[in-house]
Amino acid sequence: MPFEAIIDTIEYNPAFTQVSAEGDLVVVQQQQISIDSHNGTLSWVWPYPSIEALALMLGRHALGREDDQDVKPKSQEMFKLLSKSTIRAEVILGRTTVSLGEFRHLKPGDVIVLRNRYDKPMLLSLAKQEKFHVLAGKVGGHLAVRVTGRTDDNAKHS
Repeated sequence: MPFEAIIDTIEYNPAFTQVSAEGDLVVVQQQQISIDSHNGTLSWVWPYPSIEALALMLGRHALGREDDQDVKPKSQEMFKLLSKSTIRAEVILGRTTVSLGEFRHLKPGDVIVLRNRYDKPMLLSLAKQEKFHVLAGKVGGHLAVRVTGRTDDNAKHS
């Protein structure tokens, strides 16, 4: 909603004084503003303690409740929706180094020798995070991988 504002004074934080501790919850509101043909974004940052009472009322109102009912998670529905979600899976078959001269002369049919062996485990990444050790192969004429184990970081969290 456009409105006309009059600037009385301008204050800024030359020392960038921290008004809340690191890790504290804050509310950030950004608005597009225009002052004397200059456009920009105005960001309002409120530390949670300064709006706590308002935030509690807004939370109940936003959830359609005026009383203090507890929120009941719908685990089964959430699990069903997550089960249908897709995630990107990637396996890098190998790595090598080529000179710019070799790269410039590459043509269809050329063979590039990789540093790793085909029978050694590779890493399967899910959403760009390495999760499983896999071996390459074929299933029904299609390239495939067989999971042989979890990565060390993933084994700790399972």
